[in-house]
Amino acid sequence: MAITRIFDMSQRSLATYQKALDVTAHNVANASNPDYARQKVSFTSVSPDNIGDFSLGAGVKIDQISRIKDDYLEKSILGNNSKYSANQKKSTLLNRVEGYFMELSGAGISDSLNEFFNSWSELSTSPTSLPLRNNIVTSAQKLTSVVTDFNENIDTMRNEVFDEFNQNVDEVNQNLKNLYDINLKIAESKGTKVGINDLLDQRDKTIQSLSKQGNLTVKFNDNGVANVSIGGVAASNSYGATQFVVGIKDDKLTMVTSEEGNAALLKEGELSALSEVYSKVIPENKENFNAMIAAMATAVNSEHQNGRTLSNPPVTGISFFSEYENGKLKINQDILSDANMIAASLTNTDGNGDNALKIAELFDKKIYNNRTISESYSSMVSSIGNEAKLTENLADANKLILDQLESRRSEISAVSVDEEMTNILTYQRSYDASAKLIKVADELLQTIINLV
Repeated sequence: MAITRIFDMSQRSLATYQKALDVTAHNVANASNPDYARQKVSFTSVSPDNIGDFSLGAGVKIDQISRIKDDYLEKSILGNNSKYSANQKKSTLLNRVEGYFMELSGAGISDSLNEFFNSWSELSTSPTSLPLRNNIVTSAQKLTSVVTDFNENIDTMRNEVFDEFNQNVDEVNQNLKNLYDINLKIAESKGTKVGINDLLDQRDKTIQSLSKQGNLTVKFNDNGVANVSIGGVAASNSYGATQFVVGIKDDKLTMVTSEEGNAALLKEGELSALSEVYSKVIPENKENFNAMIAAMATAVNSEHQNGRTLSNPPVTGISFFSEYENGKLKINQDILSDANMIAASLTNTDGNGDNALKIAELFDKKIYNNRTISESYSSMVSSIGNEAKLTENLADANKLILDQLESRRSEISAVSVDEEMTNILTYQRSYDASAKLIKVADELLQTIINLV
């Protein structure tokens, strides 16, 4: 009877340490996998057998195979991941918006405005000069071109931001579906522990990906199933995954549930940054820019209408710009056809250039938001530049914190090959000892048989 117990304990011990070796080998194999949390084998003794007045030990078994994770640390990483993704994406987009205001040598908006008003100043000194009049037309055409380009570029960017937002929503939907499938497998594995740790790694990886897109609320039930909400809207659990579509809520780009139309309140993540740039940053900058150009065109037209052309007969009351609509500034066609239609004079004298001078002086007058044109434009450039720099600094700060948290996670959860090699030696020796115990039991059994 006692020898049989030795066989049972040895067999159980062999199976236990074989499983422990399997777990250790799995750790080593995933040493370079950044999404893997190392697994630890915990042993416990088998419930003893009570025989008469004695309690006899029954050997060893695996109590559990646990993932080494710090739940508080993981929660902090999720939150900082969302913040970093939001600021990093917003910084990238703001730098792009700023680029449309940037001055290219001789081809920027500020240069074009300067050139346009300088051409009027030059004409005031020689108002009958056809070349100088043609210079005004040329500089005006250049100005209208850069204004049109700015509006077309900013509109193109807004469309691209919308497309990227839509692509990110598709990515969210795919991650939610993947998370639902993982949740199902985790729920089905309840009590079995079959592959549960690898499923939990997949679950955490998917949640990390989701945290880059938006602000998450994550809760885990006792089985390890994740209940995830995005922007306050239930998104995924073991019962299903929500399908989101792009929508507009309170004049803001967001994502809404495809069935109920519930809008996610996006505060962090790339979706939040894309939404803010699409719904606020681009429209406000475009509106301010166009309002400034419209004010400039109105002021030029107002002065130009007071002047007298060089045509025969002279004409007054002519606007220099015909219209400013849909981001396109157009020059009066009569002036394009004949530069003598430029009204440079305020008197009946052809050599008078007072009106040209008054138009040139508009550049230094406060004609928009109590600022000069130059001040208004500089304010726009500095505003978007300051916001871009601030967001970039916030992203750098978020990245520093995130790197520290991930470094700490690596210390806790990453596989140490040296430690695993030590475990392999320990488990191997225990396995060898169990095998020798079987050999000893076999020899004892053979001795008893030979005695019969």
